[in-house]
Amino acid sequence: MTMRVHFAIISIASLALCTSADYFSVNFSYSGPYGPANWGRLSPSYAACSNGKAQSPVELIKTDIEMNKELKNIARNYLPTNATLVNNIFNIGVHFEGKAGDININGRNYSLKQLHWHSPSEHKANGRIHDAELHLVHLTEDIKNIAVVAVLYKLGDPDPLISQFEEKLVELGNEKEIAIGTFDLEEINKSSRRRYYRYVGSLTTPPCKEGVVWTILGKLRTLSSEQLKLLKAPLNPEFKHNARPLQQINGRKIEIHDAELHLVHLTEDIKNIAVVAVLYKLGDPDPLISQFEEKLVELGNEKEIAIGTFDLEEINKSSRRRYYRYVGSLTTPPCKEGVVWTILGKLRTLSSEQLKLLKAPLNPEFKHNARPLQQINGRKIEMYYHPNNHHATRVSP
Repeated sequence: MTMRVHFAIISIASLALCTSADYFSVNFSYSGPYGPANWGRLSPSYAACSNGKAQSPVELIKTDIEMNKELKNIARNYLPTNATLVNNIFNIGVHFEGKAGDININGRNYSLKQLHWHSPSEHKANGRIHDAELHLVHLTEDIKNIAVVAVLYKLGDPDPLISQFEEKLVELGNEKEIAIGTFDLEEINKSSRRRYYRYVGSLTTPPCKEGVVWTILGKLRTLSSEQLKLLKAPLNPEFKHNARPLQQINGRKIEIHDAELHLVHLTEDIKNIAVVAVLYKLGDPDPLISQFEEKLVELGNEKEIAIGTFDLEEINKSSRRRYYRYVGSLTTPPCKEGVVWTILGKLRTLSSEQLKLLKAPLNPEFKHNARPLQQINGRKIEMYYHPNNHHATRVSP
C-alpha cells in the first residue's frame, strides 16, 4: 500500500529546510493515487503541480538551449558549518545550523539553507537520466526567492561530500535526524564554474512553487554504489525512487554559460589529427575575433568570405603553463577517433557582441553546437604544468 506523507502548515523558510513546500498540509507520494500525476488535486495549495507552466524538472535539450551573453562564472562561497543529517521521509538531506555560505545570481544574494539528494536524477542531461542528483537550496534574506544548484551524479568513485556522514546514514534508519558536526562544503566550491545551465522553474515536490532559479552544473560528480544504497536505505520503499517525472518546457529557454575554440591540425600525410581547444568566458573582446568580426555580418548571405592576412600571434601568446591532454575523437560526425586533444588551462575572453556575431549566420538548430559529454571509458587525462615556462611536469590525475 502506498504510504502518504502528512505535514503541518509551515512557512516558506521551512520550505527551504524541508526541500519542498511552504504549505505541507496534505499527503503526497511518488506512486499510486497520491503520486505526481495527482499532486495538483491533493490540495488547492498544490494546484501549480498540475496547472503551472514553468515546472521542474526538465530535459536539457539543445534546441531549447541558448548561450546567454550576460551569464558569468558562478559566484559562490560555501563555508564549513555545523549540520544535521535529516530523514525528510521523501529524501535524505543535510540542514545547516549557521551560515553555510551563499551564491550570487544576477546581483541578488541567496544563502544556502540545506541540501538533499534524489535518485535517479530529476533533470535529464545529455540524453540520459543519471544515477542521482544533489540539490543545494538557497533563499534570499527576505525568504521570498529560491535558487537551487543541481549537481548530477554517475556511479564511480565515492563522493567525498557524502563520505563525511555516510556512517551516520546507517543510524538514520532509526532516527529522524542526527547531528554530524562540522560539514565542509569545499568539495562543492571546487566544482567547475565554467559550464552550467540556467532556467526558471519550480520546486520538484508539492506545492511545486514556481519562480525558482535553477543552476545545473555541467560537470558530473561520482558516488559509489554503496553510497547510493546508503542514501536510499532509511527511506520507505515508495520513496527510494524519489524523482518527479520530466515536465514540459513550454517555450522556456535554458541558458548555457560556455564557449570553445578548436584549432585543428593535420600531419603532412593527413592521417593524424590534433586539436588545440581554447575555452572562453564572457568579458573583454577577443583580439583574435576582432580581426574578422565585421565580416561576420556579411557571412549571413555568403558561404565564405576572404579576410586577408590573419594573425595568430594572439594564440602564440596564450599561456602554455597549464594544459590537459587526452586521446579522443572529432566532436562531429564521423566522430573519428585517435584525435590528440590539448585543452589550454587559461580561459580567454570574448565580448557578448562577438558571441552574438559568431552565432548570427547559423540556422537556429546550430546556434547551440556543442556535442553532449561522452564517457571517459577508462582513459586518462594528463595535466601538464610548468610554473616557470620551462620544462612541463606531467601529472596524470
